[in-house]
Amino acid sequence: MEYHLDLTVLTAGDVAGLLTYPEVVDAVEETFRRSGKGLLFHPVKEPIWLDDAHTNMIKAMSAYLKDTGVAGIKWVSMMTHQKPGLPTCGGNLLILTDGSTGQPYALMEASAITAMRTGGGHGVVAAKYLAKSGAATLAIVGCGEEGRAAAQSFLEQFPQLTALRLCDRDPQAMAELARLYADRADVVCCATPAQAAQGADILVMATTSRTPLIHYEDLSPGCLVVGLYTFFDLDGACAAQADKWILGSWSQDTLQVLENPGLKHYGLRKENVAADLGEVILGKKPGRESEREIIVYTHFGMGALDVAVGDLAYRKARDAGIGHTLRLL
Repeated sequence: MEYHLDLTVLTAGDVAGLLTYPEVVDAVEETFRRSGKGLLFHPVKEPIWLDDAHTNMIKAMSAYLKDTGVAGIKWVSMMTHQKPGLPTCGGNLLILTDGSTGQPYALMEASAITAMRTGGGHGVVAAKYLAKSGAATLAIVGCGEEGRAAAQSFLEQFPQLTALRLCDRDPQAMAELARLYADRADVVCCATPAQAAQGADILVMATTSRTPLIHYEDLSPGCLVVGLYTFFDLDGACAAQADKWILGSWSQDTLQVLENPGLKHYGLRKENVAADLGEVILGKKPGRESEREIIVYTHFGMGALDVAVGDLAYRKARDAGIGHTLRLL
């Protein structure tokens, strides 16, 4: 029998058109549930640093979903200091492989997957378990791609959110996001991150700043802080000062957060971590226990989220006849 290696190739436009936020949130939540059950194989996501200051990196984010038999790897760059006209987070390529045969079957541009599974994905899942029941005010610091994804998904998932507070160093980006949701929420554009945090029930940090923009004293009782960039744009002292500090994943965030060389000056301690999100979802550890708790959630992302959402995109593309076949062998 003649052997061929065929890949289904999906462009950025293909992927963006296939996925919806509710589907992504469900896929992400199930992935954290897998994490809590030990159904993920997750090699350590060691960054390839491209400069001595540890500001620019490339990462190979791989994972195997044991229960579905899907393996994959995302190749992505994070460039704090980038050349003009190029994205700070780019080179998002995702390869999926059948765990029963070891044969790759899909290749896709994964920028939409990265944005949707981050601010619009694991941030939303964290809020489902950690935000207070009466949360009405959402604040977003950083109105770029991640901030826009967070705004859309949070407002879709939480109908009770009626106020949106925004802050960005780019007034045009902030104004555009405000315009998009002016008919959905009472939107306020803020001059400073601290102003945006005033009275926020859920505060999403979605910047690439390497200087803390929010400190513990900026937070209101009952606030959930969603730190998408962990303690780069959020003061690391919040880890010990908050009522609870929740990680996304022990296995991934130990290296990426607790042992991150760029955060070592904070002296982050494992003892300050109350749980990871998988433990909270499965009820192994408590999440929110009072309406006045200040909870900090930080997660730097994990390859399993990309693999799960990417496989969802592939299956939808296959069923709809979208994409094209690339014969490699």
